[in-house]
Amino acid sequence: MGGEKEGDSGAKEEMKENVHKLSEKALEAGKKATAEGKSKAYGFFGDGKQRVASSLENTAQALHRIGDQFRKNDQDGIGQYAERASSQIQGFSDYLYDRDPGDYNVAGKEKRNGSG
Repeated sequence: MGGEKEGDSGAKEEMKENVHKLSEKALEAGKKATAEGKSKAYGFFGDGKQRVASSLENTAQALHRIGDQFRKNDQDGIGQYAERASSQIQGFSDYLYDRDPGDYNVAGKEKRNGSG
């Protein structure tokens, strides 16, 4: 009977070892899947961000041209208003171009550096 207990103990150790190996494999597979998903999400975010920033830049350029036309027609007030709007839109477009997907958390809010 003493041999059976030794056999049981060996089987338990082997089972523990197998469970440990499987859990390590599962953890590695999870890490790999997370990294791949993150990479794809960053790619989608980056592509969309570029399209939005480009569209905003085009809008800013169009407003700038409109402002020029108003100034040429002696309507400086409206021309200046269009120019300010153009400048604000261009600034936001530049802001988007300069952002990295890693600058945002999953909730879509910009990460704060420091105490923010």
